[in-house]
Amino acid sequence: MKIILNRDVSGLGAAGDVREVAAGFARNYLVPRRLAWAYSEGMLKSVEIRKAVQAKKISDLKQKALEQKTALEKISLEFTVKLDEQGKMYGSIARGQVLKALRQKGVRLPRGAKLLIKGSIKATGNSTAPIQLHRDVIADIPMAVLAAAPAHQ
Repeated sequence: MKIILNRDVSGLGAAGDVREVAAGFARNYLVPRRLAWAYSEGMLKSVEIRKAVQAKKISDLKQKALEQKTALEKISLEFTVKLDEQGKMYGSIARGQVLKALRQKGVRLPRGAKLLIKGSIKATGNSTAPIQLHRDVIADIPMAVLAAAPAHQ
């Protein structure tokens, strides 16, 4: 039986692909779960139109993410931390603190954006905070971790 996939199905194909499958597999599994439709010329045209609209939407989202990337990379974050006698930080800078610092600067991350810092920052110096805005767009925000001035007693 010839079908048009509605969604990506592992081992079978991607959404919009036309495949030949066993009639029972299509009738009992794919069609009831809305993973595929029975093949027809009208359905094929409908799927092609849907693909074109989806490609335009993805292109627009990527363009918007690129614009956000240029705006985000102009921002720089600074963290001041206390050090012990050996020059090691007390504690660390976690993802939540980076997100809080961004919010304090008035930055609103778009829905679905991911902060890609692995673990926490445990040393002074310069680094970047990578933020994935889109599947293909990653903004690197410069960060500086500075030592606080020692308290004089």
